[in-house]
Amino acid sequence: MSGGSSDGWIAAVGEHPLLRQRPVHASALTVVLVATALGARLVLGDLLVGVPYVTFYAIVALSAFVGGWAQGMLATVLSVLSAIYFLVPRLQPVTPVSDMLGTGAFALTCLLMVLLTHIAVTAAEANARLARQRQVLLMELQHRIKNHLQLLGAMLATHSRATTNDRIRARLEEAGRRLQVIAATYDNLYEPGALIDMSDHLRKVCAFVEGGVGSGGARFAVDSVSTRWPVERVIPLSLIANELLTNSVKHSPPGTELAVNVRLTREGTRMRFSVETLDTRLPDGFAVASAGLGLKIASMLAQQLGGSLETPALPRALFVVEFPEAR
Repeated sequence: MSGGSSDGWIAAVGEHPLLRQRPVHASALTVVLVATALGARLVLGDLLVGVPYVTFYAIVALSAFVGGWAQGMLATVLSVLSAIYFLVPRLQPVTPVSDMLGTGAFALTCLLMVLLTHIAVTAAEANARLARQRQVLLMELQHRIKNHLQLLGAMLATHSRATTNDRIRARLEEAGRRLQVIAATYDNLYEPGALIDMSDHLRKVCAFVEGGVGSGGARFAVDSVSTRWPVERVIPLSLIANELLTNSVKHSPPGTELAVNVRLTREGTRMRFSVETLDTRLPDGFAVASAGLGLKIASMLAQQLGGSLETPALPRALFVVEFPEAR
């Protein structure tokens, strides 16, 4: 069994107490289980000569697991009494000393089983409580990160409005939008470790860019395969999308209706993300390596995903990033 599946099994034990919090029902189940074990032993009869307790071991462990240590002790007592009363006198020839030693060994083994089961279940329940506490703390941390990013974005926007230098203003606005994109990614996380629906998230990024730098005449068409990613994979792609979409809006001719296709597709074991500005041509000799700061940032982010930013259909304004699918 792998470590991940083992951890999942332990977490399930801690999260689901079964009958450990319902002693009456647990006691009834214990009695039924012991009676079943006794019945099975009587039916088997001479097939199990010399091992009068063999059908009771599993019952004791199961009772301790389902109902807790008290039910394990109850199952032990009932199993010992049942074996002594119904089974031991039938196993002849057996000396009284052998009977007592066998019964004592059975009782001791059952006590150890109950103790080990109790320790394991208690540890699982403690881990489950710790996991719930950690989840609450992570949710609070996640909420604070989002708020701080939004606050920083708002501060940059305030400074950009206060400056009279157009170049500085543009840089501050771009930095603020990048922070807002990251904050929007955290806003899509409903709990720590949750996976984000990329189709829905890309539409939100497009809406954010349109509301931030678009003039209202932009049309963003999103076509995304159904996939869900962790936040550490979502943020780089979100920033890449932000840079490419922002560039499309900034460099579109005035008075024209901007049309941009955004696609995320799966090709085998790899993902392909593309942004194409329709009816737009890139200048002769265009290269991502010699482009502006935004595309350089997008190129570095593509490398974080394990891919590279390319323009495979020059002079079309088509930007493509291919990278391994998130696992």
